[in-house]
Amino acid sequence: MGGIIGKLFNEFAVTIGAAILISGVVSLTFTPMLCSRWLKASKETKSSNPLTDTFERGWNWIVDRYEDTLKIVLNFRLAVLLSLIGMVWYQPAYCLWSSAKDLCLMRTPVRFR
Repeated sequence: MGGIIGKLFNEFAVTIGAAILISGVVSLTFTPMLCSRWLKASKETKSSNPLTDTFERGWNWIVDRYEDTLKIVLNFRLAVLLSLIGMVWYQPAYCLWSSAKDLCLMRTPVRFR
């Protein structure tokens, strides 16, 4: 976009991009450090609310399944890494190939007289 509106949108996009990057760095570094300092493991206490107990059992089931999946993935590190590299390479390549094919189909043929 040109003109004043284009410049404003460009500056806005740069600001949003920078905010997302800073937020990512903070969420991956600073927040876990603070949690490790401030939150201490507490002793198991029995709740008097059955709804809370049900939620806690469900949450513990989800955590257990996550741990099982993580153990499996860590046993096959090379396969997981290769599949990740394949997906990261394949997706942009496929999108570029399919969009280029669509763009080529939209071209009008040149007719010589």
